[in-house]
Amino acid sequence: MIFKDLSFDDRIYMYGKKSIGDLAEQIIKNNFGIKYDVNFRIGTFSSKNTEDVLLFRLLRKSGLVRILLGVESFVESDLHLYAKTYRPIDIIDTIELCRQNLIYPICSFIFLNPYTKLTDLKYNLSECHRLHLLDFLPASLNVLRPEKGSLLYQKLLKDNFLVEYADDIEIFWVDKRIKALVDLFQNFYYHKKIWRIYIWVSILHELIYELKFLNVRPDADSLLKRADDILIKINDKNYDFLLTIIREVTSGKETQQLFFMFEVFLENIANSYVSEFKMICRDIRKEIEIIKKIIKYNDNGIK
Repeated sequence: MIFKDLSFDDRIYMYGKKSIGDLAEQIIKNNFGIKYDVNFRIGTFSSKNTEDVLLFRLLRKSGLVRILLGVESFVESDLHLYAKTYRPIDIIDTIELCRQNLIYPICSFIFLNPYTKLTDLKYNLSECHRLHLLDFLPASLNVLRPEKGSLLYQKLLKDNFLVEYADDIEIFWVDKRIKALVDLFQNFYYHKKIWRIYIWVSILHELIYELKFLNVRPDADSLLKRADDILIKINDKNYDFLLTIIREVTSGKETQQLFFMFEVFLENIANSYVSEFKMICRDIRKEIEIIKKIIKYNDNGIK
């Protein structure tokens, strides 16, 4: 049985964290054998809180394998603009809490808004790179579309950067270079090719966490290193490419040339790494099956 998505936001604020622990205990007690995702808000839990750490261990044992986190930005002014109550330090702490408990943190970002400065974008990318969050490239290409009534929407109206029409809105960007990046990023964010390539990054992360959760056999250490090495390479290559794109935009490169550069980059990634990703994923799946058989054998032996 697989739950595609399970949101605990309302449950936390209505019934408290204990209700989540109770749910996890029931899943374990009834031996459901499920894997599931949840949406958690940044700052709800802390790696420095012993109760939260124990709760996350329990959740992982119950089958929680992925947590979807709306990180948005590592820039304080962006978080204020998006009406977020957490700080960048809370983002890093939540990600660390997930990783410590072998739960894959799937982070989404909104680095580009009408007020974004190039220095802010570069800082966000550098933080993503430092935290090894840039290997899944599509997450960094999302662009904010302000919701009507939001703080950002009202600010754009006040500053004459937004015009309302009957069925749509028009947004003006403070920095034309950011607007050029917005057009580029939006095009490739919705491009099927980028998702076909980078889905393997997500799959590999999930398999790595599963393997570690089951306990890595000494024979599989080299396999885990292969997986870590390729993710580090992709993290580095994505970062270097995005910095190159920013430099080209700053120098006035034509839009069509930027689109061509992005297409070539994706082709190179696909040709150089996708087959390797598939092989490593295949090998990890085999190793996971071996470990599961060993666990089953040991459990039967104990009985």
